[in-house]
Parts: sequence; structure tokens; C-alpha cells
Amino acid sequence: MDWRQLWEIMSAADNVPIIALIPLLAFYIFLAWRQAHANDLLIAQLEGDAALAKTHHRKAWPFKPGWQKEVHVWPFLLRIEFLAAIIVTIILMVWSITLNAPLEEPANPNLTMNPAKAPWYFLGLQEMLVYFDPWIAGVVISTPIRLAPAITPGSSANSKSVRSSSASSFFGSR
Repeated sequence: MDWRQLWEIMSAADNVPIIALIPLLAFYIFLAWRQAHANDLLIAQLEGDAALAKTHHRKAWPFKPGWQKEVHVWPFLLRIEFLAAIIVTIILMVWSITLNAPLEEPANPNLTMNPAKAPWYFLGLQEMLVYFDPWIAGVVISTPIRLAPAITPGSSANSKSVRSSSASSFFGSR
């Protein structure tokens, strides 16, 4: 494979979003490492000062002098969200104008694809149907996968966090 062939693959219309996500991935990895480093410094600081460790999580806002005690939703948060929505809309408009959609020819009912496959998000389910009974593939295996995000907030080992978690407050348990 040479560089020209790699460029053709990377610049194909269906691969552009994947290529665009690479800088975002690098940015968020950097952000995570920076926050982890800050947490490590805080842990080291709190291990050295027992009195500070007892009261550090109870600090009142603001953390730095000069910061406001309250930050209102309007205009601060909504202004940022509105600007983000405008920027994303402009990016999507430029993207849709400059790149052709990778569409196939119109559907022909007399000629079906072999094998006829569902869209990519059903591909995993469709592949499981090859190996399992439809009941097992569609219900038994997929139900825990769909329920896991709902159950996760209430599965903390800390009893105080379980009581205050969103799942526990939603189901009304105390």
C-alpha cells in the first residue's frame, strides 16, 4: 500500500468522520491525563496534611478568590450551548455541501443484495442470529446489555452513594 492509496481510503466520504475523531481522541486523552495528574497531586497533598484531608471535600464555593459564588444558567451556560450549536450546525452544513454521501443506487425490488443485511447497528444482532436461537440472541443476550447502563449507578459499594444515586432516587428506594 502506498501513500496515494492510503489517502484515497482516508478521504472517502464514509471515512471522514473517523479521521475527524482522531484529533478529538487525542485531545480527550490529554485532558484525562491532565486531570489524573491533578488528582495525583491532590492525593499527595492530602496524604501529607491530615487536617486538610478531613475538610478538603467540604470547601465552600468559590475555590479561588474573585470567583462568583453562583453561576447562573442564563446567560453563562446557555450562551455557550447556543454558540456550540451554531458551530456544529455550520460544520455539518459545510460538510454536507463539500462531501457527497456514499449512497448506492435506488432500491430495486426485483434484485436483492446477497446476503441481504440489516444496517450496521443491527449487524451484531444479525450475526448472533446465525449462531443462536432468536429468543436467546434477541432477548436473553441483548437485555443485560441494554439494562447495564440503568443498573450501574445503583451498584456502588458505598451505601451513601447508593442512596443518593439517580437510579435509587428514580425507583424511590431509601
